[in-house]
Amino acid sequence: MTYQGVVFSREQLVAILWGTSADIVERTVDQKIARLRRVLTLGHAPDPICCVRGKGYKFSETAEEEYARWLQHGPVKLRLSGSS
Repeated sequence: MTYQGVVFSREQLVAILWGTSADIVERTVDQKIARLRRVLTLGHAPDPICCVRGKGYKFSETAEEEYARWLQHGPVKLRLSGSS
């Protein structure tokens, strides 16, 4: 979260995470981001990762504030409409 608001392209993320010589398909980044989101939002915490269409991914500028607010109020279970 050090780089909140900074957009990283898939190519940049591949280079950072696996190195420039890695033979990684860019869609692998999408799968890893999806897994990371599942872990970070466990318990219905706010998702700190934003997709910037056609550009890449970034951490939300308000991620830390949203997460702190979520922690203060505690995890909330989602209610499905129509269920009691």
